[in-house]
Amino acid sequence: SPLSSGEWYKISVSETGVYKLDAGFLSSIGLGNKDPRSIKVYGYGGISPQLNSDFRYGDLVENNIFFRGEEDGNLDADDYIWF
Repeated sequence: SPLSSGEWYKISVSETGVYKLDAGFLSSIGLGNKDPRSIKVYGYGGISPQLNSDFRYGDLVENNIFFRGEEDGNLDADDYIWF
């Protein structure tokens, strides 16, 4: 499981769509001094099914992200993540 090591931060997502995490938010949760290339976003790949017989992931799945500004290894004021 990816939860077995590392630091984890829980972010609630209430609707389907594209979300942006800017440098101010990332800094406010303690990621301001992290190498942005090491930041990943995990989830369940959508809403959990209502029926127990429906397919569900056995563990968290890494989500695709776009991280603007990660190339220099620093979290700068205009950097952000879209997922």
